[in-house]
Order: sequence, then structure tokens, then C-alpha cells
Amino acid sequence: MNLGDSINKGLIFCINPKRWFPFFLMDLLGLSLILGIFNNANLFSSPNILSGIYVFSIMFLEIIIVSILLFVINLVLKGAVIHQSYKEKEYKKSFLNSYRKIPSLIMASIIIIAINLFAISIPYFGLIFIFISILAFYFVYQNIIIKNMGFANSLEYSFELFKKRCSSLIIIYFALGILSCILSLMFSIPLIYMIFTILISGGEIVLNPITAISLNLNELFICLLISMIGKSISRVFYIKTQTEIYLQIIKKKAK
Repeated sequence: MNLGDSINKGLIFCINPKRWFPFFLMDLLGLSLILGIFNNANLFSSPNILSGIYVFSIMFLEIIIVSILLFVINLVLKGAVIHQSYKEKEYKKSFLNSYRKIPSLIMASIIIIAINLFAISIPYFGLIFIFISILAFYFVYQNIIIKNMGFANSLEYSFELFKKRCSSLIIIYFALGILSCILSLMFSIPLIYMIFTILISGGEIVLNPITAISLNLNELFICLLISMIGKSISRVFYIKTQTEIYLQIIKKKAK
């Protein structure tokens, strides 16, 4: 398995704006919707307890709806990038292909989430079981998109790959996780520096941080956008590299 070659292909692939821009738009949409929800909640704020409970309930319901919407969009985009990683020239077709397979993508995700929720409830060993679950179902989405499997077969096949390449998957998981974090962090440096500069003046913590932030909202927003772009690029890098590794594994397995 050539991990270095997969990483190199991932880096070249992820810098193309048409690969990461859909993720950026999704994050921007999510941020706008969440801010809109909280902004509207302030319009109906009231000292009355029952009114407060009503507003909170509406906010909670709206956040749940937005989360589900973003969850589905993310699956479609992830499926499209996996398809593009396999067939780079089929950019437009990749979104249609992913959209058609959204039932399997959703079902696989629900099962994985349910397993992880069960695992975390296990005393003392919950985190270990979640880690095993992540590795066991590491290639589920690739199975659905590339091998055209249903959600049940994709889960089973991913588990088979895990049993045969457990030690390799551990290395891959940590290597890609660290590289993705570094890539994302590089774009977050302006935001971190800006926040640090605003909140600490002359070596002392600012007494009124809310006011200090409000006076620099434009600069903070630009830095936030840069950070979001980095997050989107990092996400595409991870999916592409993961898929390249998957393609190497199934080719070797076929031999």
C-alpha cells in the first residue's frame, strides 16, 4: 500500500475550488441558518417562563431540522467527492450518482451512529469500542458509491476489510487525521491570531470582550471565512486520500 502516493493525490485534488467549494457553501448555509434561528429567538424573548419555554422549544426544533438538512447535504457531497476520486472527469454526474444512493448512505450512517451510541454507553471500554467501530466501518461509503452496494452489504464488506487490514487501518486513520488537522489549522491561524489580539491587549485580558469583538466583526468574519475554506479543503483531502487507499486495497484483494 502506497500511503505517500495517496496523500500526494489527495493534496493535488483538494486544492481545486470546484472540489471544496460545495462544502464551503454548505458550512456557510449552516452558519447563516443557525445565526438566523438565534436572531429570531431574540425577537420573541420574554421574561414570562412559559413564553421562554415555547421559544426554546421552537429553537430546538429548528436546530434539529437544520442539522438533518446539513447531514443529508453532507452525505450527498461526500458521496460526490468519493465518485470524483474514482472518476475525476465525471464531476456533474457524481452529484447525481450520490443523490441516487442517498437512501443507502443515510441508512448506513444511522446504523453506524446507533452502534456508536450503544458503544459509548459501555462502562470503561466505550471509547475503545467506538474506535473499533470507526475502523470497522471506515470504507462503508466507498463501498456504496464505488462498488454500488446496498447499506447492509457495504457494512459487511467494510468489516471484512477491517479484519484483514486492522493494523494498516490504525496507521491510516491517525496519519490522515493528523494531516487533515494540520491542513485545517493552517487556514485557522488568522482567526486564532485575530481573536488572541482582540482579547489580549498590552499583555492583559480585555475587560469587556463582547465590546472588543463587536468592534472587529468585519475582520473576524473574513478570518472565519478563511478558516471555513481550510476546513472544506481539509475535508476533501481526507475523503480523496481515504478513497485512494480504498482503491489500492480492493485492487490488491482482487488479485
